[in-house]
Amino acid sequence: MKILLINPKTKFPGKSPPVPLGLLQISALPHKNGHEIEILDYNKTRTKGIKKKMKAADPDVVGFTSWTSGSLKSCIELSKFAKANLNAKVVWGGVHASLLPMQVIGEDYVDIVVIGEGDFTFNEMIENLKHPEKVNGIAFKHRDKIKLNAKTKTPDNLNNLPSIPWKLIRVKNYVFKWIGGLKTFVLPTSRGCPYNCTFCYNRIFYGGGWRPYSADAIKKNLENLITIYPNLEAIRVDCEDNLIGNDPDRAIKISSTLNAFDLKWSCQLRVNNVNEKILSNFKNNGCEYAFFGIESGSQRMLNFLKKGITIDQSIRVFDICNKIGLRPVSSFIIDIPTETNKDLDMTRKLARRLNGIVHAGFYQPYPGTALTKFLEKKGFKMPMRTEEWTEFNLSKCHNFSHNSRLRLLSAYYELNYIHNTKVLLEKRDFDMYFMLLKSLF
Repeated sequence: MKILLINPKTKFPGKSPPVPLGLLQISALPHKNGHEIEILDYNKTRTKGIKKKMKAADPDVVGFTSWTSGSLKSCIELSKFAKANLNAKVVWGGVHASLLPMQVIGEDYVDIVVIGEGDFTFNEMIENLKHPEKVNGIAFKHRDKIKLNAKTKTPDNLNNLPSIPWKLIRVKNYVFKWIGGLKTFVLPTSRGCPYNCTFCYNRIFYGGGWRPYSADAIKKNLENLITIYPNLEAIRVDCEDNLIGNDPDRAIKISSTLNAFDLKWSCQLRVNNVNEKILSNFKNNGCEYAFFGIESGSQRMLNFLKKGITIDQSIRVFDICNKIGLRPVSSFIIDIPTETNKDLDMTRKLARRLNGIVHAGFYQPYPGTALTKFLEKKGFKMPMRTEEWTEFNLSKCHNFSHNSRLRLLSAYYELNYIHNTKVLLEKRDFDMYFMLLKSLF
């Protein structure tokens, strides 16, 4: 079959378009089985150009990955175009379609929704395109009726999946400049999460649990990537893996592998499952920074979010990072429901105490999460149609907390810009400071 997969318009000003990792991963099995797969990126082509390429491809299936954001506009636009001009099934997958499958399949421009991880489901759907009732893990239309099949199993062992087919994209187009101008790419190393944070969609999409690629599988994917793009200088592990510290022995093997390829890299960790031994190993093997989801300086808020960490753990880990010279980056959420003035002040205070780089953002009400359901009980109304989600700014200040909008905006700019400028200049970390300036402009 001819399969056309489309990466929607998701490029932010001043940034490279995101690597279509999800599309690459679901392509692995059908690509191995001999199906003809092409990936188009709306970020790389003008509207007329991508529509012309869609017609020229003449696919049997047109697939879209979806995010809960304005990028849904391009998914809708091209789905409608496909229904009007192509003899193809229109399939949606990704986070948004998985969080709201019945809402998405209700749209007349969508034929099938792949729910959750699509490695097996998408491949089975292709093999049974005329008999979707045989495929678990999808929603579909049959004689003007909507059908929702049973859930499908997630891939228990990621090492059994085919290697990522990097050749389906022009890797060079997705390499971006990182710290010090390093030529950088992203690399997935695990999926899922065993924790129960009430604000996160991870458990809904991945079904709970943590499933890592082995160090050997990661090495193979990396070798294949470097074969295609030998000028690679750095890897962002933190973009795709929240829990590299879950298995210390594996973490150290990955660290050694990245160092053996002479690559700089970054990772994402939790303060409750990392120690000085791992952090020192990472630092010695080329890790540029470690990213931690701290979320709040108020223990009451951390408990409310079911984060599973303490303030003391955050302080301990950041003190270690600062001592050994590994850049620590903290992520904070502000405008959390029930957050008081005192809670927000405690977040500001903890950010100063940690003495690291801060990334602060407003709480994002992803559909289906426990915290969003809490808000809905309080009267918050979510969009009821996919088109309405295109106008819903997930990242803006919604004023869910007990703080005024002025206090929230003040905290946002203080943490992201004033605090970071002070910390980076005091540490004479000019590479990160110039990255901050670039993001600001």
